Amino acid sequence: MAFLISEKSGIKQKFELASSKTVIGRHPECEVVVEDSSVSRRHAQIVIDAEGQFLLEDLKSRNGTTLNRRNVHGPTKLFDGDLIEICEENFVFHSETAERQNRSRPTTEKSVSSSRFGSRLFNEMSSVSMEDDESLSSIMHKMDLQSNASSILVSSEKKLEALMNITRALNASIDLEEILAKVLDCLFELFVNSDRGFLIFTDDDGNPQPIAMKIRNENDDEKIRVSRTIVRHVMTTKQALISSDAAQDERFDLSQSITDFRIRSIMCAPLLDSDDNPIGVIQLDTLRRSVAFSDEDLELLVTVAIQAGMAIDNARKHELAHERRELQRDLELAHEVQSRLLPAKRPKFDKFDFYDFYQPANSVGGDYFDYIQLSPDRCAVIVADVVGHGIAAALLMAKLSAEVRFALAKCDTASQAVQELNRAIEDLNLDRFVTMVLGLLDFKDNKLTVVNAGHMQPLILRSDGQVFVPDEKLSDVPIGILQNAAFPEYTLEIGAGDNVLMFTDGVNESMDHDGNQYGINRMIEVMKQAPEKSPKSITESIITDVNQHIGDQSPFDDICMVAFGRTN
Repeated sequence: MAFLISEKSGIKQKFELASSKTVIGRHPECEVVVEDSSVSRRHAQIVIDAEGQFLLEDLKSRNGTTLNRRNVHGPTKLFDGDLIEICEENFVFHSETAERQNRSRPTTEKSVSSSRFGSRLFNEMSSVSMEDDESLSSIMHKMDLQSNASSILVSSEKKLEALMNITRALNASIDLEEILAKVLDCLFELFVNSDRGFLIFTDDDGNPQPIAMKIRNENDDEKIRVSRTIVRHVMTTKQALISSDAAQDERFDLSQSITDFRIRSIMCAPLLDSDDNPIGVIQLDTLRRSVAFSDEDLELLVTVAIQAGMAIDNARKHELAHERRELQRDLELAHEVQSRLLPAKRPKFDKFDFYDFYQPANSVGGDYFDYIQLSPDRCAVIVADVVGHGIAAALLMAKLSAEVRFALAKCDTASQAVQELNRAIEDLNLDRFVTMVLGLLDFKDNKLTVVNAGHMQPLILRSDGQVFVPDEKLSDVPIGILQNAAFPEYTLEIGAGDNVLMFTDGVNESMDHDGNQYGINRMIEVMKQAPEKSPKSITESIITDVNQHIGDQSPFDDICMVAFGRTN
């Protein structure tokens, strides 16, 4: 039986290869359907030839097909565990027949869990501790990886065999955990006298941490300790080192650590990325008096470390790229969700026109605006700015959207509604606050009642062409800072031909290449010079002028504007 395994978003799918030909593609009639616009309708196929072998063939697809990270140009034989990549979709091929065929080719690929030596990988790393010691005194021999890789003295035959085996095993996968397991398998195949093997990387703080290990005696439950001193030395110097008999070396007089570790002989080699930067180490040791590593063993370990370092570096880059793609997809979804929280349409009233503009600095933003009709004659207009931008700000913006509607429904006045909203946000105990201006527009009396919570005051373009700016003293603290803030309100008359502009600081604080801010005074002048004294003309004039000010730079903050005006 043969089948393909695909895992996406944590969900595994199995596709049996029951017929002589299995077509993979986007078309619904394909045996394996991949719903991705970058995949061709009939992208690739797997066929069984007369000898019962499975062959992968690209069907002249637009973006190609890869097998174990190599492009497929013609019918290519499949082996058990092969990785097939079709755009963003990965499949692992499995076959009992191909597995039997696979044993005939010279390879050390085998999973750690099935190794005859017994192993522990990832799930029991808590049993390993890093400890400082003076064990550098035991070093018998050192070898540079950075400059001498081409002068390693291992016999050509043995070196070639090691390179072939490790290369074949590592090139068959781009999954980091699988590569680490294969490295350990290869090491135990090559060094039959080793009792334990470790792969150690540095964490975000630069401290070495064991991430994978393999032991020959799976019943050995003793706490395992690794010398942090040796690991740091190997990574700093980029030199492999060996101690042929650590326990008996007289230079251990000042340190009991190696004796405590029960280590008899040890080898450690750095893992270097494609830029020759150390990313970790490979360490092997033995616990038996009768066993000691030789200089030739060290040279062979260096050969393996060179290949393993590149494979691990490539896998980590692939993993990072995959995470970035997943993050981008999440951001796109978050952007879509956030856009649904903003008004889908503008209010329509006989005597008033409305216009708005919203542009997040990133995929999602922390600015917020809304129109909430409270009665046939009253409508709330809100513009708010969550401190910062990005995912955290967007999440708080979503919470704010719900709380504003609840507060307005619950309270009789604008001041009371903002006080209620402030208590709700402050109760979240977040290290963030929100600036907001809320206006209650009464269409019957042509009045605007305003509450300002640490925000810029609205700009009112009167019918005579002058711009009125309310006193800053009428503004209170931002929402989410003081539990019992008062948030006083004030009322403005909106005459025929008057226009009101509410905005966030992404407008007035936009910067040019020299770091000069756009400024409110420039906004006022643009309002006065707008071709038409209408909400749309005023807003679009400011947008055009802001874009000219910042040039070809991307806005550093979210930009939000809401304008409304009385027509008669």
